[in-house]
Amino acid sequence: MQPLPLDQRVRFFVFVIESPSPVDLYHRRSEGEIIRQAVELNGIKCFVKTAITPEAFEACLKIGLSESMAEMPSFLPILHISTHGDTNGLQLSNGYLLNWDELKEHLRPVNKALGGSLVVCISSCEGYSGVRMAMSTEERDLPFLAIIGCGGKPTWGETAVGYATLYHQLWRGEHIVNAVSAMC
Repeated sequence: MQPLPLDQRVRFFVFVIESPSPVDLYHRRSEGEIIRQAVELNGIKCFVKTAITPEAFEACLKIGLSESMAEMPSFLPILHISTHGDTNGLQLSNGYLLNWDELKEHLRPVNKALGGSLVVCISSCEGYSGVRMAMSTEERDLPFLAIIGCGGKPTWGETAVGYATLYHQLWRGEHIVNAVSAMC
């Protein structure tokens, strides 16, 4: 499959919500800034927000994402969530575990507002476990169109390089399946 011609590519921006652990904060490790710098080299707009608590996480989605979408009205957001995590959910900076059911409830209205086109990238250990959010046969309002994440325990370097590669490939017009393959 060849990359799409320029006029057929999806125009997107990256909206990063990161919630680093206290140790990461101390060492000034920030995946959001690495992603921002990498994607902006391609001319892709990137917004980075930090969410320490569940209330801040919700504000990032309700306020920050809305403001970013208003600034980029003809672009689709790709939601990039960078946290520590496991099969049960995502851990915020203050230690709160945002489980997959809770995250699903936060994402549903966003996906609905985007006409069912939300792409969520979960940069955490076992982030692909978030696929569970869409695995109910009774669900009518899905939380996303697609989820991209790792099934294992990636390193900081692997996630930073991987997601920078993903966004670069999408910017080039690669189909999402090919972009994910290049990322891996």
